[in-house]
Amino acid sequence: MIKFFRKIRYDLIGKNKTGKPAHQTGRYLKYAVGEIILVVIGILIALSISDWNENRKNILSEKRYLNDLIQDLKNDAIMLNQINIFLESKSASKTKIEPLLDGHKVDIDSIDYHFTIQWAVRNRFTPTSITIEELKNSGKLNIIRDINLRRQIVSLYNTYSYEVFSEDMFNSANVKLVNLAGTYFRNVLEPTKDEIYVALEDNEFINGIRANFTFARMDAINDLRKRCSSLIQNLEKYKAEVHG
Repeated sequence: MIKFFRKIRYDLIGKNKTGKPAHQTGRYLKYAVGEIILVVIGILIALSISDWNENRKNILSEKRYLNDLIQDLKNDAIMLNQINIFLESKSASKTKIEPLLDGHKVDIDSIDYHFTIQWAVRNRFTPTSITIEELKNSGKLNIIRDINLRRQIVSLYNTYSYEVFSEDMFNSANVKLVNLAGTYFRNVLEPTKDEIYVALEDNEFINGIRANFTFARMDAINDLRKRCSSLIQNLEKYKAEVHG
């Protein structure tokens, strides 16, 4: 294209409007103007190609980060589901022993299991944060062009951070409870029915079970599960719409 414009420029400086040889000064003026025009055209073309290449690289990067985020969140979803199963069992057992905590003398099957699980602790929730940390540390979070999606991502990972803090409180309460249980049971993993009834005469023991955050934690984990699942769906939908 530049060669085409250069040929036109040579024709212009060789002739005037009547087709006769141009004046020497006019020739140089046209030559200079032509050079400027060619330089400007070249710059514009170069900038256009550079912008196109940069946009293409950003699109490819966005697709990669979307795939990585989706995989990270799917790993989180598996862990959250496992925690939820544990907390559902713990909550169900806590509901079963509520009458005993209220001072009622009732016979409950598997009473040792229902109490033991109250101070049981499973592995803590550790979010897969490799991709989000890379995006934040490199300042590339804006590479995900959908602003609402970016906000949803940041919001979920901020809540993850709070959940880790809450889990520390939850585990701390359980450690105190198991230490207290150790003063009543020869084996905290296999307490006898008689040992349990003796322990139930101690309000500190009863209050320790009531305050083990089981119901509140289950609600928090369920909320995270829903938000994690929603974000996965939105990321997959956006990726399909934008990247095919």
